[in-house]
Amino acid sequence: MSRDEDAGDSGFERFEHFLEQWSRRDFLKRTGGAAAYLTFLAGGVEFLEACAGGGGTQSATPKKGGHVVEGNITDIRTLNSMLSSDTASNQVIGLMFDGLLNQKKNGDLIGALAQDVPKPSSDGLTYTFKLRDNLKWSDGQAITADDVKFTYALAYDPQYKDFASPRRGDLSKYIASIDTPDPKTVVVKTTQVYAPFLASHGLYGILPKHVLGNLDGKALNSAEFNSGPTVVNGPFKFKSWDKGQQVTLERNDSYWGGAPYLDQWIMKVLPDSVALTNQLKTGELDIGPVDPGQFDNLKTTESVTTTEFPVPTLSSLCPRSPSTPTT
Repeated sequence: MSRDEDAGDSGFERFEHFLEQWSRRDFLKRTGGAAAYLTFLAGGVEFLEACAGGGGTQSATPKKGGHVVEGNITDIRTLNSMLSSDTASNQVIGLMFDGLLNQKKNGDLIGALAQDVPKPSSDGLTYTFKLRDNLKWSDGQAITADDVKFTYALAYDPQYKDFASPRRGDLSKYIASIDTPDPKTVVVKTTQVYAPFLASHGLYGILPKHVLGNLDGKALNSAEFNSGPTVVNGPFKFKSWDKGQQVTLERNDSYWGGAPYLDQWIMKVLPDSVALTNQLKTGELDIGPVDPGQFDNLKTTESVTTTEFPVPTLSSLCPRSPSTPTT
C-alpha cells in the first residue's frame, strides 16, 4: 500500500510514515495503541519532527536506548485517569495506563487489557469483558477485574461521590452496576441502550485498587498518586514531574504488550509556540506541535521535517448572552 502523503492519506497512515522515517520512535510499533497515536495527534493538524539531516531515512533495525523529547505549551494537571479532562494530561496518562479497549487506525475498537471487544447482550444493556491472561502491574501484582470495577466506581458509585471526576455525569447516568464473577471477568450493566458506550467509556486507564482502594473519595482528590503514580500498567512508568518544566517517563520492562525500546519519554513545557518552534530548530526538541503561523516558516528549515494530516475535531462558537435583554 502506498504511503505517499497526498490528500487521501489518513492521519494514521501519515503517522506510520513518520515512524518509518525515524527509528528512535520505532518502539511505538510495538506498543501500537492509542497512546502512541494520540501522542502523535496531540498537536492537531500540523506536527513537526526535528531530526538531524532533515529527516533522511535511518537504520530500520530498532535498538534499545535513547530518549525522545516532545514539546508542549501546556503542562499536565493530573496523572489520574479518572480526574483528567485536558489533552496534555490525557496524553501522558495514556503512556502509563491502558484501558479495557483501544482503537485501530480506522477508529474501530480492539481489546487492550480486555481480550476483545464485547458484544452487547440481546437487550443491549449488558457488556461482559474478559481480561487477558497474565496481566501485571509494574510492581508485579496481578491486574484483576477488581481493578476495573474500582476504577469505574470512582465515577459512578455513590460511595465515591466526593471524588471530583469529570466522568461522573456520564457514568452515573449510564452505569447501573458492575459485577466481577471471577478475577478475569467484568460484567457492566447499563441503565439504557447507548450505542457509543464502549467507544466513549471503554478506554479509560485502569487504576490499581491495591494502591488506592483504601482511600475515600475526598482523600483521592489530593492523593500523591495523582502527581506521581507509583504503579502503572502501560508501556512507561512515571519518573518525575517538574511542574511547569517537564514530565519524564521511563520504560516499563514488564509491560504486557512488550517493553518499548526507548529508555525515556520526556514532555518539555514551553512558554509559547515561538519558543517551541525555536527549540525544534536547535534540536533541543525532537518533536512537537506548532501554530499554523510557524508551520510554513519551518518547512524551509533543513533540520526539521514537517508533517500535515487531518484529524477529527470539533470547533464551536458560543456567543455570550447579554446580562439584560436587548430590543
